Amino acid sequence: MNHKKLPLLLFLAILTLWSQSLDAQLELPRPSSKAGVWQMIGLTEVKIKYSRPKVTAANGTDRTDAIWGKVVPYEMTGNNRPAGPMPWRAGANENTVISFSDDVKIEGQDLPAGTYGFHMVVHENGEATLIFNKDYHQWGSFAYDESQDALRVKIKTTEVPRHEVLTYEFIDVTQKSAICALTWEKKQFPFKIEVDTDAILVSSVNKQLGQSLGFHWNSFVNAANYIVKNEGDYEQGLKWIDQAINGFGGNFTLYKTKSDLLVKLEKEEEAGKIMDIAMGMGSVNDLFTYGQQLLGAQKNEKAMEVFQMNVEKMKSMAVVGDMDKFTVYAGLSMGHRAHQEFDEAIENAKKAKEAAPTDRLKGMVDNFIGMLEKSKAANNK
Repeated sequence: MNHKKLPLLLFLAILTLWSQSLDAQLELPRPSSKAGVWQMIGLTEVKIKYSRPKVTAANGTDRTDAIWGKVVPYEMTGNNRPAGPMPWRAGANENTVISFSDDVKIEGQDLPAGTYGFHMVVHENGEATLIFNKDYHQWGSFAYDESQDALRVKIKTTEVPRHEVLTYEFIDVTQKSAICALTWEKKQFPFKIEVDTDAILVSSVNKQLGQSLGFHWNSFVNAANYIVKNEGDYEQGLKWIDQAINGFGGNFTLYKTKSDLLVKLEKEEEAGKIMDIAMGMGSVNDLFTYGQQLLGAQKNEKAMEVFQMNVEKMKSMAVVGDMDKFTVYAGLSMGHRAHQEFDEAIENAKKAKEAAPTDRLKGMVDNFIGMLEKSKAANNK
């Protein structure tokens, strides 16, 4: 061999390796494009990053009815690497990666907060095994290590109309759970994610109230009202409201929220006493709004008491504006209407129109009066 050629051959070899390393770094379009989906479940963040293969192959071949059991084999598949048999990567290219900001339950089984490589074993009987693996820095499942599994869960798949591109989506989302589903070709893989939103909420709110938001009484009200509306920890809601009352002094909203919590705890008598305190502190508009809520709950007698209390409140005011008068008479009109006392309802509606500070409000009252007159005529037939 001509040793004079060795430096040239070595140079060419180095040049080839260098060019190949450059090619490896190029970011080019992929047949299975990258994608991601993100969902909040209550205060818990769930993210999925994946690649999306198509039913139609890159060469144009339609692989309908050839995906499951062929393109994606049933059960674990052979692997000539040391890791051994491997599951499906539940997508294409790199690992499908799923992350949870808080502890969750997957199909009723516990999974700690964290980031996982997401794999599947597809079974021919219509079931599938979901695998959440702690090693999520992989290409495909070639280095899959079963000892790194954090959780395995078996689910039932469902048949769906043909779906060209593999897709992850969240369906049936509530404050405490969601169904996550992978859909591809004619098969869907749904699984339920549940979170302990009540416990997460308490921890999160307490942390926030320890910061700048804790210097505003309405932060405590917002947290407690969430609990009222979403059937949370009512005792914890009471602690927040009492903390606000002690720190900022009472007002209508704080005492009303406390009353609402006591009602949820079935302490009706105590709730009534607290609500009396609230109404003594409330503005004309506060009482009007409360009266409307009572009408919406079909508590017409109590609503009428509140609207009449507003009349007394207006009489005691040193300065009474047109909006105050409008609000008081509009409430009385609504209360009388609920009792089908149409003459009284029309009389007070006319007083509300006279006091209305804008043409828009006057027009709205005119429409209301028209409705009352029609109802009166129908009632007298």
